[in-house]
Amino acid sequence: MVMSRAKRAFTLIELLVVIAIIAILAAMLFPVYAQAKLSAMKATSISNAKQLMLGVIMYAADYDDTSPRALYLPPNYTWPQPIGWRDVDNMALVLDPYTKAGRGCGPMGESNGGSLWWDAADPQKGQQYMWGSYITNGVMTGFGRSLTSIENPSATIFSGLRAKNWSQVVDVIPPSNPTPNDKFWRSEFYNMATMPWFDASGGEEAVTSPYTYMNGRAAPTCAIAPNDPYCVNWDVRLDTARYSNQAVYSFVDGHAATKNFASTFRDGGNDNLWDAF
Repeated sequence: MVMSRAKRAFTLIELLVVIAIIAILAAMLFPVYAQAKLSAMKATSISNAKQLMLGVIMYAADYDDTSPRALYLPPNYTWPQPIGWRDVDNMALVLDPYTKAGRGCGPMGESNGGSLWWDAADPQKGQQYMWGSYITNGVMTGFGRSLTSIENPSATIFSGLRAKNWSQVVDVIPPSNPTPNDKFWRSEFYNMATMPWFDASGGEEAVTSPYTYMNGRAAPTCAIAPNDPYCVNWDVRLDTARYSNQAVYSFVDGHAATKNFASTFRDGGNDNLWDAF
């Protein structure tokens, strides 16, 4: 007679040990996967910023060496103003023939999150009316500036990453259904530039300040140089710590890289990578 052998089952203790081992391995691997994903997003963002900057260089080659503008100076104004999303001079629109990237969103604000104008890790990537992730250095784009006039193009920042919650920064909430003539399209929401200069409309102090947009010198931020009498809190428009306390910047010579924000300032903030000269 053939004797049947009873099959031995796992005990509860053995199952718990296996589950615990799997949990430990998962806890060890998840941060590695998250870091790999973030690194891939950073590489994509650097590539996008570089392609947009190359579009700027090609545009300048066709337009008397002049940078496209994110802002403009109306008559009798002392401060550059938003051009507006629906205006033909909008920076994303004039660069499209060179980048073939479209805008960050469509004609009436529909998201275009797959375009070059978006950083892969931008939390507002799918938000309606958002124009993109890369905000320009207003010293370069407050008006059309000659690219060849820049003394050190490889050390002059052209763009960085926009702050995460843009509506909070500019205090403009997009209306639910703006009409084509709605003033929203020319609001501060579409000011696609930092403004790293002393307010030239501030009276006598503005006259003595070396940091005005016309002379091409960026004021130190008050966070880095709080004792400078002309410091400006312009860095609130930037997301400076998206990638391991660094952010993506493009430079006038056409390259893009990640940098710690503080490293863009030298000599206590008086010399920085945001200056045009």
